[in-house]
Amino acid sequence: MRAFVEAFLESPQALLKGEGLPGRVVVLTARAPAAANDALLRLDALGDSVLWEPGRSEGMDAAWTISGRGETLRIDARGGERWKDIEARAREVWPTVIECREPGCSAPPIRLYGGGSFHPSGGDAIWAAFGDASFVLPRWVHGRCAGDAFLQLAFRSEELADRARLSAEVNRALDALEATAPRAPSRASQPPRAAPADGQGFASWCDLVTGALNGIRAHAFEKVVAARRTYVPLDRAATGAPLLFLDRLRDDNGGCACFAFGRHDQLFFGASPERLVFAEGCEVSTEALAGSLARSPDLDSNAVLALTASEKDRREHSLVVDGIARALAPFGGTLHVPAEPTVRTLRRIHHLATPITLTLDAPRHVLSLVSALHPTPAVCGFPRAPAFEWIAEHERFDRGWYAGPVGWFDREGRGAFAVAIRSALLDADGVWVFAGAGIVERSDPSAEYAETALKQKTILSALGLAP
Repeated sequence: MRAFVEAFLESPQALLKGEGLPGRVVVLTARAPAAANDALLRLDALGDSVLWEPGRSEGMDAAWTISGRGETLRIDARGGERWKDIEARAREVWPTVIECREPGCSAPPIRLYGGGSFHPSGGDAIWAAFGDASFVLPRWVHGRCAGDAFLQLAFRSEELADRARLSAEVNRALDALEATAPRAPSRASQPPRAAPADGQGFASWCDLVTGALNGIRAHAFEKVVAARRTYVPLDRAATGAPLLFLDRLRDDNGGCACFAFGRHDQLFFGASPERLVFAEGCEVSTEALAGSLARSPDLDSNAVLALTASEKDRREHSLVVDGIARALAPFGGTLHVPAEPTVRTLRRIHHLATPITLTLDAPRHVLSLVSALHPTPAVCGFPRAPAFEWIAEHERFDRGWYAGPVGWFDREGRGAFAVAIRSALLDADGVWVFAGAGIVERSDPSAEYAETALKQKTILSALGLAP
């Protein structure tokens, strides 16, 4: 990387083959050590940062784990048309971005990373730094896939006036990549008692679920997803730096899409088992993930059988499958939906899962698919419109980016997005931990509360606050 950057700084026009520089964003992409860790993030201080480990969210063999730092370019949008607006803004921005790639360097096309909120234009101040939808081109990106690795620097062309400063920044980044990552501290042996700071305890949860069941019996909707949040104060010295518990999160949740987006002094992060959409050319894949049962330490095979035999869970799952199929129908093409779900087994929980694929007649931008699919019945309800309205009216908090789409897209409209569940928002003093449960006829408030507590353990365990 050092030699490549020095050669570029010495003669940028020669390597760019005559591309005009004024007013452009220049991206230098070069080979990096494959064994380099994520020290580039240095998330101890939070700030603008990105982590993306795709898990099952990308339906391809060459799936890159990405860590990014800083921000060279950013696109924001607000309101109900935010996905369409992001797509339009990106079309305007891409022509200003040029890349110079080291010969022989294996790396994906340049991407923008980000996500968006569950509801548009929420009013909760804790999400102010994230907005309705926001995507960035990080200043620095490090990527790993199998034995390959790359390092990418994105800067504005006017920065070439101070080439010595750019060269020094490259050296600092490479030094960080070569540093040894500290070991994560051990988990706390006794989890602390976490009292919800917003007054949302078991009694208010029961009221919420009872209201949802009343709506179902009144035929307002067949399913609605109720969510809750818990604020847990943190002793940062005991919990460890964010980079350390993100390592735990990834270690504990293999196959999940692990993500983190840092903005100012906050970090939204999680490990999602649910793919929203992956699009590459005419091939589109998504999935229905709904219907859950806790794993049994002694008789886990019986738990799997109980889940697949549960009329309630099968009904909840079928509503999600139907909702996704309806959302994709306007795109045409060939839709494939398996007749029976499989069981996805995670560390603590089993889910019913149905992979769904669509072969389009012509490629579509991934954000148009995001707009059509979000929110799926797995995190909203069915039918979508009345369930969405009920959540906005009855939940006592703004979901923000919880249960929203997070991921990436590139210049050609390819991209991958996960549903941001099993997620949390970290600030300077603690963490908001979110979880939801699908409410259908026969749902029991106590059982659904226990399910949300189980889901919250994904985050609490990574923080060292739960086994």
